[in-house]
Amino acid sequence: MDTHNLQLADWQQDFVTKFVASTSPKNILVAGIGLGKTITSIRAASEKLKTGQAQKVAFLSDRQVIREQWAYMARANQINMAHNVLSFANGTSNGTSITYQSLRSAENLDHLMTQASRGGLLVIADEADRYQKPAIDLSNRILELNTTNQILFISRLPLISQPEDWKYEFGKEFILEPEALLLKSNKILLIEHSPSLAILAKLQNQTHALDDLNWRQFEILISELLESDGYEIELMSGTKDGGVDIVAVKDLGESGMFKALWQAKKYSLSRKIGISTIRELADVRNEHKASKGVIVTSSFLTSGALQRIERDRFILGKVDGNDLRSWIDRALYK
Repeated sequence: MDTHNLQLADWQQDFVTKFVASTSPKNILVAGIGLGKTITSIRAASEKLKTGQAQKVAFLSDRQVIREQWAYMARANQINMAHNVLSFANGTSNGTSITYQSLRSAENLDHLMTQASRGGLLVIADEADRYQKPAIDLSNRILELNTTNQILFISRLPLISQPEDWKYEFGKEFILEPEALLLKSNKILLIEHSPSLAILAKLQNQTHALDDLNWRQFEILISELLESDGYEIELMSGTKDGGVDIVAVKDLGESGMFKALWQAKKYSLSRKIGISTIRELADVRNEHKASKGVIVTSSFLTSGALQRIERDRFILGKVDGNDLRSWIDRALYK
């Protein structure tokens, strides 16, 4: 999916404009989950490269699946991505996507530092609130090597006791760890700062009905259900997904890592999921090399769509309206 010409929201375009104008060494974008930080940052990086303010850009994330998403989105926005840090430092590629964990390798770290010493390196550090110490330590080393380098931290929360030269903050809604939602002392703060948080809890308290949810609340609900089942989730922005609304990953121990791409359809009961949607889901699963593609809907599937799901049941799955209500009950009362 080519997202280069995708229309950004007002706040996203405002950030891109202001960050492209920023010459500050340390910059931070603070915004809640699912608001489109990834595409916003990639579009800003693309503009920095285009105007010559950056020569190369490195996207730093916390998991392999997220690293692949950054690489995919960067390529879709015409950034020439290297396959590894060595090719990035010594080749003609102007971008690479790496993980915090990969930089524990002295070889990978040396290659990145080699590029940093040449200057013009923009590092975009995702999940900076979760990986604050390694993100800050790395940024300090990179900035010390050359004054033309620049750092952009991406975070759901402001960094603790860390001064930044330039900051852009959008909204107040942040996703906390599930355990934090259980603490009574957090309830007032959650209500004040996250009015749409914990849709599951609202369903339980009967302040919301499933049919009343909008499409975005529906996606958030599915992500909460997956988290309650032990998955690590990435909720996409709703504009850059390319047929993917949620990426869910779980470590199955001896069986290895399981990666599922979820497509959520908030439909009325009279509108069913057809075979064309399932074909699209199969193509997206194959393109992203995921273990499984799953369609989840508040409605139901046509007979043709059900037959295709049954035929490819080891790589495709469905959660229809009845399945979803059972899943919600299980999550609420387990």
